[in-house]
Amino acid sequence: MKTRLISILLLLPLMVNAQVFSKEAFEYGNKKWAMGILVGGLGIFEEKSRVIYGLNLTIKGFYVDFLLKGSSHKSDVRVDKWKESSGTVFHAGYQLPLTKVVRIIPIVGYYTLGKTTTDGYDWEVTNNGISNKTYTSTDSKGIDYGGILVLNSKHVNFYGACTKHSLYGGIAFQF
Repeated sequence: MKTRLISILLLLPLMVNAQVFSKEAFEYGNKKWAMGILVGGLGIFEEKSRVIYGLNLTIKGFYVDFLLKGSSHKSDVRVDKWKESSGTVFHAGYQLPLTKVVRIIPIVGYYTLGKTTTDGYDWEVTNNGISNKTYTSTDSKGIDYGGILVLNSKHVNFYGACTKHSLYGGIAFQF
């Protein structure tokens, strides 16, 4: 079932008929570039929620994003041990403009959920200051898939994404 869904998501842009989507909207939306910031939750549907932050990039319709939640104590000067949640997610897809204002992006990617232990007793001094050792363990990982709704307002795109393991949104500037 997962293989079938992923295949459909990847082949959908190739199967799009110009009669279904406006050719004018398709040419307008997929000639542009956009770069933006994202924030949301990873693991929220499994009760392992982590706040994640990231960036996205759209180049001529091709979309990629990367979001993560790492250690917040990596440069902490206190001598202690901290256990924190961590996670990363990466997606890729192709933008399908329905109109000049509304677009959808089917996406597929990979996610990891885990825990990071930062050891303040095991540190070193670098050019950036104190650097504590971190150890990461993985709770779950795998394929992530879903979709993004994009609303365009002149040179600004607003994103709302929902995937199997994450829910996030963001803003991007379109060039």
